[in-house]
Amino acid sequence: MIRRLSSFLMCAAMALAVFATPIPADAHANLVRCNIRDHQVFRVGHVPHKVVAHFAEALNPDHSWMQVFEGVADHGLVTEHQKSHISFKNPKVMTLKLPKLKPLKYYLIWYTHSAVDGHYAAGIVYFTVKS
Repeated sequence: MIRRLSSFLMCAAMALAVFATPIPADAHANLVRCNIRDHQVFRVGHVPHKVVAHFAEALNPDHSWMQVFEGVADHGLVTEHQKSHISFKNPKVMTLKLPKLKPLKYYLIWYTHSAVDGHYAAGIVYFTVKS
């Protein structure tokens, strides 16, 4: 009887250890998808009018942003007169209006602060506009 009880308790402890183990979660507001893909090539006149980026977590609008820079020489800021916006309906979505882009290499830098867990994340998306 005692042997059966100790076997049962051992099995119960093992089952509890297996099923109570926490599953790791993505703890950052990383880029999930964007209408401009990394290393994408556009023809002049076919560049999106705005960047639409979807992130893994809701964003803190006070500390999250995107900007587009020229990818040559002085790395000039292309979107200096535009400000990125976070959707009130879906705080996982950030947009940035784009000016007309001339044939050059560009890069989009995104920086996020998660409204869920307070973690920061950042990344770069490279793209090219050709004539």
